[in-house]
Amino acid sequence: MPFAMKWPAKIPEGLVYEEPVISLDIFATAIGQTKKPVTPKNPLDGVNLIPYLTGEETDAPHDFLFWRKFDAKDYAVRNGVDKLFLDKKENKQLLFNLGKDISEVNNTAENNVSRVNQLINDINNWENKMVGPRFMGLLQDKEYSKLNTDRYKRPEK
Repeated sequence: MPFAMKWPAKIPEGLVYEEPVISLDIFATAIGQTKKPVTPKNPLDGVNLIPYLTGEETDAPHDFLFWRKFDAKDYAVRNGVDKLFLDKKENKQLLFNLGKDISEVNNTAENNVSRVNQLINDINNWENKMVGPRFMGLLQDKEYSKLNTDRYKRPEK
């Protein structure tokens, strides 16, 4: 997805930044520009993009980008030019080389089994570090209600 920023005193006009970023970077970038230091209660997942846009940092802001659709057990990971979609329920794997196939038309998973396995391992390692969802999806309403019934009981009088 395209992302636009404008800050005439800081970001060069007409700059096109080609490295992938994620919406989680917005908050980290905003906090990075405050005069008074802001210390969040929990570590931020995003990075301050300004040093990358001004050229102070020349490497990519992220080695990996991960996404998950928790209810469906769908995952995606991007590392370099490779992007893997993984459907754990159906055991489907779609691998695209975004350097050659930005439209994600040619699935190269069958010809790159070791790369697919490596990226699946990266997804599994990332998922093992994740906290479970605080709010479950609509399809899990009964399970959510069962788990949270005691939390919302009125105190005994």
